[in-house]
Amino acid sequence: MAQHDYVIANASGATVRADINNMALAISSNNSGSSAPTTTYAYLWWLDTGNNLLKLRNSANNAWITMPFSVTANNTVDINGGTIDGTAIGSSSASTGVFTSVTASLASTISVTDNSDNLTLTSTDTDANSGPNLRLYRNSGTPADSDAIGLIEFEGRNDNTQDVVYAAIDTRIVDASDGTEDGRIEIASILAGTAGVSRMLMDATETVFNDNSKDLDFRVESDNDANALFLWGEYGHLGLGTTTPDKKLVVSDGGAQGIEISPAESGVSRLFSYNRSSNAYTPINIQGSDLRFGAGTSNAEKMRLTSDGELQLKGGTYLSSSGIESIAFSNSYFELADNSVLILTSILNTGALVAIGKNRSSSGITYDHCLVFAETGTATTMVANPSGRFGISSGTDTICNIYVSGSSLVIENKVGTTVQFCVAINRFLGL
Repeated sequence: MAQHDYVIANASGATVRADINNMALAISSNNSGSSAPTTTYAYLWWLDTGNNLLKLRNSANNAWITMPFSVTANNTVDINGGTIDGTAIGSSSASTGVFTSVTASLASTISVTDNSDNLTLTSTDTDANSGPNLRLYRNSGTPADSDAIGLIEFEGRNDNTQDVVYAAIDTRIVDASDGTEDGRIEIASILAGTAGVSRMLMDATETVFNDNSKDLDFRVESDNDANALFLWGEYGHLGLGTTTPDKKLVVSDGGAQGIEISPAESGVSRLFSYNRSSNAYTPINIQGSDLRFGAGTSNAEKMRLTSDGELQLKGGTYLSSSGIESIAFSNSYFELADNSVLILTSILNTGALVAIGKNRSSSGITYDHCLVFAETGTATTMVANPSGRFGISSGTDTICNIYVSGSSLVIENKVGTTVQFCVAINRFLGL
């Protein structure tokens, strides 16, 4: 270590030679020493051995500039309390700082030999806006639909020392048109050795899980049910409260009881209530207000089960088209509401075999609230009305009436309203 004032004074030959050698030693050691040289010049080097720093005298020769080089380790840049681009970095090699701009023209790798973070983005901003921010920006001069704009890969090795992308997040442009831009993001993973299997995809028209149709289940867990929603990937069945929905839709209490909906099973859609403990189907109990059923393209109401147990039918051949007709079961009898009709039709649908509560007047007599048997078209075979008359007919305009009048049994034949003949049998009181 040597320092010199870089002035060779006049002296004897040996003295001058020694002075020159000392100056050469100072030059070769960068004026090394634990303290600064006494005599300084602009741009003079000084290796500060007390702090292991290399310093350069400034152009005004009034201060030292510390160089960002380590003088104790190979290939090491030690900012050591300096700045980059005017930004303070820290007081030691372990300190961090904020750069106003860092640009890499080639691919960069940040490596660590332990489990510490390779990269940390920190924001000390105190307002409510976002931060820290990570921006993946594809600055293309010719952006187009389907362009990939960012890919994050999670890569590791397999047991054969091969590099494998185990999962990835892929983003693309769907529509690059100004004013109608659409984007797409997809999360994928490797599955059974096949890379890039879509797990969730979101684009301009839909959000899709399992877009590659793999045998994967989909499960949503609530705070009290691990299988609140379960889609069985193998069969496409949906379960609520169960992981084994053996029908298209199964709603389970998590135990043995549940409801199953099976569309088009053996050509018939079915709704079941079951108990798996007894392996039997159970009644469906629907509680609350009226239960209403609609039919037709307009889904007009056709049947209603009221909360008090009354079954109501609306519309039909013999029913009022605007009113609600009722059928009530009360203990041991069956009751029809006023103006209602119960019709039992033949399998060939050629007419009513039995009609209860039908108004009938085509034969010249108004049979109100009648019991009609074996009707085909307008032909009535037998009819009974509330007044006690019993009629037998072979056509639309003739009928034979049998009824009781006073103490007589009357048999008469009519065509329209004209009586063709009448037989009255007096009451027989015995001998």
